Amino acid sequence: ILPLGQAGDSAYAKIATTSRRLFDRAAGLCANEVASSLAIDLALGGVRVVGQLDALWSSGRVDLRYSRLGHVSELENWIKHLVLCVAAPEQVALRTHLIGRPEDGLGLGHICFSEVEEARSLLEDLVALRRQGDRLPLPFFPKSSRKYVTSLKGSEEEHRERQARLNAYEIFRSQEERGDRGRGESEDLYMDRLFAEQDPLAPSWVSPDGDASVTFAGIARRVFEPLLAHREDES
Repeated sequence: ILPLGQAGDSAYAKIATTSRRLFDRAAGLCANEVASSLAIDLALGGVRVVGQLDALWSSGRVDLRYSRLGHVSELENWIKHLVLCVAAPEQVALRTHLIGRPEDGLGLGHICFSEVEEARSLLEDLVALRRQGDRLPLPFFPKSSRKYVTSLKGSEEEHRERQARLNAYEIFRSQEERGDRGRGESEDLYMDRLFAEQDPLAPSWVSPDGDASVTFAGIARRVFEPLLAHREDES
């Protein structure tokens, strides 16, 4: 898939250099060991969670990818990290390393999740949200919800909450007017079908079943506050 001739050689050299940096960082965590896997069978919140965790080393779980790191990959690894902390296999550190290209810019990205003491209760809460989402649409949007929580910065001040919600709207709504690349999360076909003519980010939005606990702000904090509290950027 590379261009022919010198252009292809140049493109390959750039990819190879970046790939080597990522690989070397991951190799340093693996210490010439052989990766292990762990069968998962957990009883959580009235359901049975089964599967398998791969890429386990004495330093923890290592996820190496050439793609850019970002919200989706972090959330995926956070869920697996909670499973790791609940299962607590012997001779495996309860840490998850996510290595790839940084979300913005050049270089190497390395994110680490630290041990979570309350992992079982957090995982049970995510399972409960998952089951609730099978019955009705939840106002959860990975990018907008995360932006809301990061903008709060732990403050309960009214103006801070208002600004956090405005920041979330910047990602949720159409970005075409600002000339930005990509689409707002509201433009996703599935989201549009679920929330057509509604504003699920608004404080006045009411869940179809009338459950007052189902709010954009509440679910965003339930999902992302623990994740961000255990997230570390490794240099």
